[in-house]
Amino acid sequence: MRILVVDDDRGIRELASISLEVLGFESVATACDGQDALDQVQSASTPFECFLVDIQMPYVDGFELCAAIRSMPEYRAAPIIMLTAMSDRKYIDRALAAGATDYVTKPFDIMDLKARLNAAALVCEKAREGTALSERVHALADDLMHTTMVDIGDTFDIDDVPGYLNYDTFKDLVKSFGESGAQGAEFTAFQIADIHSIYCRCGSTAYFNFICDVSDAVSDVVATRGYIFSYLGNGVFLVFDPRSGGAQEKADLGEEIERQIWQLDLRFSDGNRIPVKLEQSNAFGFREMPRGIQPGLSSDNVQPLYETGT
Repeated sequence: MRILVVDDDRGIRELASISLEVLGFESVATACDGQDALDQVQSASTPFECFLVDIQMPYVDGFELCAAIRSMPEYRAAPIIMLTAMSDRKYIDRALAAGATDYVTKPFDIMDLKARLNAAALVCEKAREGTALSERVHALADDLMHTTMVDIGDTFDIDDVPGYLNYDTFKDLVKSFGESGAQGAEFTAFQIADIHSIYCRCGSTAYFNFICDVSDAVSDVVATRGYIFSYLGNGVFLVFDPRSGGAQEKADLGEEIERQIWQLDLRFSDGNRIPVKLEQSNAFGFREMPRGIQPGLSSDNVQPLYETGT
């Protein structure tokens, strides 16, 4: 995982570099301020995969840098971990609102930093696997798009959507966290209301395109927050937050996604707009996942992420 450490304190940069090397992260670059970081990001021949960013810096502070990184399409889902000596929640909330994935307080504990970076590395690894799979699928997409039939309950690969993983890869990622590692993780489920009627009016191929368009809208909202998501079939999307951000933080996700979908102006073949209303389940934690079906979603529409004994 290629990491960029951004801090105006030379001592912190050196300490972070040494700590990362000890932890096994060998591809580390440093920047002395936000502008230096942007210059390196824009000129990098190989994109960075993770950022450690100080909040308080001259010229371009951590909030501005985080927002600038998130505005670049190739970095919409890259882990950004804020380094801060400020424990005040308002600074942390502002960092998360700017697009940060997580934060570490200074002076940082090396084991805490290791845990957060390992989670980020796992997300990067699974994203690379998803990208490789998407590239293989894309080679056949033009020929298969018009001949492949999809059923309303099918889950499938979707190309070039930041934060999206096919369902098998998604399940492997969640399971790889283990119960202790994912203790504080959260899931949020969304179901497209009246999906059966939409499927019947669209037909198989147009329905596939419709789900791809909705996935783009979901990605625009959740990928910038560092979340990962998958499509389960039957109009159900499941969003995975590897950190615990609190249910309040996710309370308006459904409305934000609906606004993104509305802007896409999705229509049936007869020219009428496709009505898309999302039903959002309550956030639920890792310990509830093995029990299968979640509130607000019927057993006909949700595949359990975990099965007893598997």
